[in-house]
Amino acid sequence: MKIGIVGSGSIGANAARLFVRAGHEVALSNSRGGQGLEALVEELGDRSHATTIEDTAKFGEVVLIAIPFDKYRTLPQDAFKGKVVIDAGNYYPERDGKFPELDGDETTSSEMMASHLKEARWSKALTQSISNISPVRATRVCRWRSGARFSSPVTTRRRKRLLRG
Repeated sequence: MKIGIVGSGSIGANAARLFVRAGHEVALSNSRGGQGLEALVEELGDRSHATTIEDTAKFGEVVLIAIPFDKYRTLPQDAFKGKVVIDAGNYYPERDGKFPELDGDETTSSEMMASHLKEARWSKALTQSISNISPVRATRVCRWRSGARFSSPVTTRRRKRLLRG
């Protein structure tokens, strides 16, 4: 399978290692058009290459997004049309700045990203921003106007509020 990975930090780089080890081809990108990823691409071998975010999205049958949340609006919408997108990002107000709608539990970071890339099929799959990737424990299925479904993590506080009705 061809997998695009937008973001080359701990999550993106380790996911690339796992995907290549499993026999997949990966395209990697960062905010510098792939510059600075030479060592990682060399480590991964001939099943990987570095490129722009747009070309990474076009390359992948599946695209993993592992970027700081506050950068989501920079993602080129057209490149993600019809793609399966896996959101591995996490919102950290100290790093990303304040988003009142997130701080007030009105929405999730995945919902905001999905509304930006509205023609992609969306899944929240990873919730740890550390090098050991772990699966999501709590998910919520959301339905968008298009009828598409995606899963996103729910904080304990928000999950309790949703369960109360």
